[in-house]
Amino acid sequence: MKKIFGLMILPLLAATAGCEDFYSDKQLDYEHTITDVQSLSHTLETTDYAYIAGLETNKQLALQQDDDSTCYKALQALANTKCFSDLVPAELFIPAFITEKYPQLSSGSLMRITHNTTRALPEYMQDFANISEYTLTDSDYESVWKESVQASYLTPATLSQIPQILAAVQAQEGEIMVVNYMYDEVEPSVGGSAEQPEKLAMETADFQRLLDWVIANQDSGYLDTRDDPITAEYYFGAATSFANINNKISTWKKYYDPDSLYTDMDDAEMTQLMADRLAWGIANLVLPEHYPTPEASTYIVSFDRYTDDGTTEENITFTYENDRFGATACSYASPSGTFQPETRAQDITANRAAVYVLQNGLWKAYKTDDANVTAIPQPVYNALGGNTISKPQDIIPVFLSQTYPYAQSDDTYAVIYNSENGMTISEFSYDGSNWNMTTDIKTAVLTFELAEQQWVAKQNLYLSETFADNRQGDFTIQDVALDGLSYVWATSSSYGMKASAYVGGNHATESWLISPLIDLKDAMNPVLSFDQAVNYTKAFTDECFIMISTDFAGDVTACSWKHLPFNKDENDAYMVPPGNNWDFMNTGNLSLSDYCGKVITIAFKYTSSATTSATWEIKNLVVQEEME
Repeated sequence: MKKIFGLMILPLLAATAGCEDFYSDKQLDYEHTITDVQSLSHTLETTDYAYIAGLETNKQLALQQDDDSTCYKALQALANTKCFSDLVPAELFIPAFITEKYPQLSSGSLMRITHNTTRALPEYMQDFANISEYTLTDSDYESVWKESVQASYLTPATLSQIPQILAAVQAQEGEIMVVNYMYDEVEPSVGGSAEQPEKLAMETADFQRLLDWVIANQDSGYLDTRDDPITAEYYFGAATSFANINNKISTWKKYYDPDSLYTDMDDAEMTQLMADRLAWGIANLVLPEHYPTPEASTYIVSFDRYTDDGTTEENITFTYENDRFGATACSYASPSGTFQPETRAQDITANRAAVYVLQNGLWKAYKTDDANVTAIPQPVYNALGGNTISKPQDIIPVFLSQTYPYAQSDDTYAVIYNSENGMTISEFSYDGSNWNMTTDIKTAVLTFELAEQQWVAKQNLYLSETFADNRQGDFTIQDVALDGLSYVWATSSSYGMKASAYVGGNHATESWLISPLIDLKDAMNPVLSFDQAVNYTKAFTDECFIMISTDFAGDVTACSWKHLPFNKDENDAYMVPPGNNWDFMNTGNLSLSDYCGKVITIAFKYTSSATTSATWEIKNLVVQEEME
């Protein structure tokens, strides 16, 4: 009868299929909707910050926050700062972004957004909503010198003409321009750039100066202690016994790496690091001894350099300006028969960078009472071998130390540079000894929930992952020992993440299920909870572990871990499943209060042996503030 009924209804469906609005006035008792509830993650990319700043919804929202447009200006600056702050909070302006990018999601969906943030972004950085860059051209220099002289550079007498040059450049009111140009202290009428460079061949005493500085200022792990007195070190590479620079990469990596800097460097990166260090040493320790009152503007320093390929004669070019020596390109180059350096310096089209702003239709040097504003010039990028600075907290302090040797305590500089995320500005302050990045930009994570068509930041939710529907989420797996198996952890459509090392028998394994970074810097009383089921175990708490790390960087064997034990009941017994069935049991709230103020990684460490291989299932994991 069922088959006959099925056949009889087909003509009826066929007859009604063509009827327009068949159900328009005969709606069923319930409303049928397509729902798409998901738990997703997104890391903001470079272009996302500009996109967020440009959303009309966000512009209107920013204008409503205060009377003086402070928030609006900070929002517009977001395109260049690429960093949320108390002036432009992520929880306020990311919802519109999610709405635009994920319009199909339904109520109950969660979105985990990884973004850049800082606690206190200086107010003057609002000015940098629109930064552009301009490099002076040959025609620009011609307009400065006219027919009187042929010179592709500016001098002290012609610097003041930059605003006139920029007048022909299209720009918006308030736009900030980084201007790149060639500069020479000497006016063309008295020789200009035609001046012959001063030449210095390093001698034993010069290598000794480098060695003495390392002995006094660096870790003893850089010193070759086979001789007494010490005659060689591997920070600059200075060797007084041979009067050369020892840059044999294999030796540096094997014996002289107290800071573990070289482990992941390739040969090109190490060679560049050696060149950078030596250039600093020559500029600050050698040249000032030979030229206490410099008269020339260019200096070429030569020396013998011993490498894995043998000994060659090398040279580095330096300039003297603003009462200091600086390398025009921190890279090695052989003279090839002449004493003219063949370095990347020959590709430099500008050796200075200045910051200007368009105000009331006129270009002026940008100034603020809150900080000195500068920009990274092209030679620094050339020295780094690229067009961006990936680690400003490491590179820019070196630049500031060399450029402003007479800085005073509490001096503040805002530095514009090309980062991997585009043109960026960061603030640095001098504490009397070191330059420190004060904007304190960090990576943070916010979880948003869609409720009643609104995305709301769940400030008390740090991580949520169900592991449902074969979903691994942002968790990763690292196998330390597999004993012939292909894997231990795997996804399951019904049971979440599942670990087992029983395949035709027991296997001795160790495998880790690792969470994404969890930001607890603002946490008060964070807790972890999840549902777990365990079977085929002899001593579960001795075989499977919850581990916490504050320094995990991609390898579970190369960082520190602490064991997070399960809760105990009134009988001092662990509150865990019995280990002989498939029933899920919630862990209860496991306190993470020891990690408040930190960024952590949670890992689930599964171990097994030749005699026992448990099956461990995990789902519905949450890290959140404990609710009262």
